[in-house]
Amino acid sequence: MQSSLSPEQEKALLLWLNSTPALLLVLSRRVATRSAWMQVKQPQWAAMPVLDVRALPGKALARLAQAFDDLGGRELMALAKLDADPTRAAIDAALSVALGLPDFAPLRQLLAREPGLTGKPLSPPPGQAGLSTGDLREGTATQLRLL
Repeated sequence: MQSSLSPEQEKALLLWLNSTPALLLVLSRRVATRSAWMQVKQPQWAAMPVLDVRALPGKALARLAQAFDDLGGRELMALAKLDADPTRAAIDAALSVALGLPDFAPLRQLLAREPGLTGKPLSPPPGQAGLSTGDLREGTATQLRLL
């Protein structure tokens, strides 16, 4: 099937699909499974909102297409490292500048803790409260610091 988007529009859409806001939209449409995996069913993909690149002003579209050209060959880190990924931060920064949106760094930091991405719960197992490294005092046994 032939795309009706211009090359600049395609680049802007691909940049958007690799951004933190797009990831948040995908996560909001996931279906819980019994295992550690998640699914996004075909109807959810089809109904997922995306950036309307056809409605972008020429200047914003050109900025996003240029950002794609600059960043398209760079590798993205694992989603669990979303908050430390310089490529994803650059993608988000390009979107913020081109579209006049706020910085997405706080959103990346929150999503990096998402159990669906990390495989780790947000809270400690029952009976282990207060044993995280942030709660340790000076002089605590080294074994406890490993938790």
